[in-house]
Amino acid sequence: MNEKAKVGRDVKQREAAKRLAKLEVKEEAIQNFLENDLIPISFHGVDTLYGLNKGSMDRIKTFEDKYNGLVYYVIFTPTGVGNMESYLFVSDYEEEWEMDWNDLDDSYAMTWTENLDHPEWSEFGSISFSKTRSGALRRTG
Repeated sequence: MNEKAKVGRDVKQREAAKRLAKLEVKEEAIQNFLENDLIPISFHGVDTLYGLNKGSMDRIKTFEDKYNGLVYYVIFTPTGVGNMESYLFVSDYEEEWEMDWNDLDDSYAMTWTENLDHPEWSEFGSISFSKTRSGALRRTG
């Protein structure tokens, strides 16, 4: 893809902050996302807020550059087919945003899921999630 973005990063960032608030992510994490570009992450249901390593940040940058999206939350999940990072993102297509909001209402999200052990199996798809007692998101399907 890598064409000129249709929607500016600042607009996507404001949209992402609204989604984070809807997901009831801690206000501190939302502010750090807005002010410092720190993306919240949960590790299999444990809310760490800022645990992205350089490898994760490089993969996110590659995704954002390729698809003109903006990642606003990462769910790390170990599975039988590899460790996964699911990137919740704001797409470059505003006409999709209402559908994204409806999906969030139903505890679903369109994500790019990066398979860390088998990168060739990485793909776009819809995942289901739940919230833990601490407020972290956990992938459920």
